[in-house]
Amino acid sequence: MRVILRQRHPRLGFPGEVVLVKRGRGRVLIRQGIAVYATEENKRMIEKLVAQNRADARRAEKRDEHALGVAAEKESADAAAAESNEDERFWLEISRHIASYRLVLTRKPSEHAAAPVTALFAPPGAVGGATGGVVAHPIPLRLIYSYAARRFPILTRKNLHLPAQSGVNTSTPGSEPMIERFGSYKVDVTLPGHKDPVQFTVEVKQPEEAKPREGATADAPAATM
Repeated sequence: MRVILRQRHPRLGFPGEVVLVKRGRGRVLIRQGIAVYATEENKRMIEKLVAQNRADARRAEKRDEHALGVAAEKESADAAAAESNEDERFWLEISRHIASYRLVLTRKPSEHAAAPVTALFAPPGAVGGATGGVVAHPIPLRLIYSYAARRFPILTRKNLHLPAQSGVNTSTPGSEPMIERFGSYKVDVTLPGHKDPVQFTVEVKQPEEAKPREGATADAPAATM
């Protein structure tokens, strides 16, 4: 299979390169965040990220030259302003795509009648949350990230946060937040240059509810558990 490298690999190459690897090796690289599937959308996203990294390197080089008196002060200021505007436009475009993203996950209902206490109540100010029963297998934040990263390779695990809301367990010591009930949830994404997080929607449904209407497709279908 073909994958695109997100970061430098000592044997495979540099960020942005499309490499051919065995299917099992490719899946491992994708799970580790080293590579993504070689789709056109991912290719454009990685190319943008590589270009930004190169721009960052150029800015650092220009700062060093300026300290040595090689670069003129006015030229450095003009270049920094132009690159800053380009970065702002780039992250604005990314935030718009993230805000319109909808992740649909299917789960079978739990066979237990009683719901976990942590899933029944939400702290004051919570937004979104449970609208149905308990799922058989809770959905941890790391699973949500694994799907979101396929759509947005530029994201890292640290970018995502599952805020307190009805149906989300955030109180278990030593455990990451996880969704325990069917419903619609908001996931916060922090981006450079944005004071407030951008949010996308995660919908947890039973298999029969998640079937797309004729002519429609699910944004991100997941295996039923």
